[in-house]
Amino acid sequence: MSMKKIILSIFLMLNTIISAQKFLNGNFENATENCNINMLNERFNASMSNCFAFGIGDQVDILDANCGYGSPQDGERYIALAVGGDEKSNDELSIELDAPLKPGTEYTLSFYFKKDGAHETNKLQFGYSNTKDKFGSLIATIKGAKSQKWVQVKLVFTPKIEAQYITVRAMPGYNGWNQLDNFSFLNQVPYVDPSGQDPR
Repeated sequence: MSMKKIILSIFLMLNTIISAQKFLNGNFENATENCNINMLNERFNASMSNCFAFGIGDQVDILDANCGYGSPQDGERYIALAVGGDEKSNDELSIELDAPLKPGTEYTLSFYFKKDGAHETNKLQFGYSNTKDKFGSLIATIKGAKSQKWVQVKLVFTPKIEAQYITVRAMPGYNGWNQLDNFSFLNQVPYVDPSGQDPR
């Protein structure tokens, strides 16, 4: 590989890392309401900037330290997703990014979750999507929170398409309630073609 191609590859790699995507409201601070339980999707969407609730459960929660369920992991607000008593009606949410995910780039999605002592938790699924009201492609399915203290979760994935949203949903099957906060991306590792061609 020529020195010019090596320099080009390094430049493209650094440029990808420097221009890492960010969540526009990943810690749920940009909202007009504080403690509101079982919000209809329409009301949640009117209150919470750059997030969109679309699950048939229709009951996403905006929580703060005054709700009685503990303090946020970051800032003054956090959210909670549930599956209703019928074990079918689930909450789903998309969180907007400042720029689309780049296909072929490895991302590490980071977030925090916890449970409330009076409630069970259900599995959660995470994805990426081109549209705010569709779950899109699956990143991972994980077990619900087991601790009443905030626990960091890291999910590594490589999107196959450009996507403007990260999505999360409470997985139907049984009743449960998970609390979430502080979504972000850790360092990204771009794909670099060993032939020295432009990885984009």
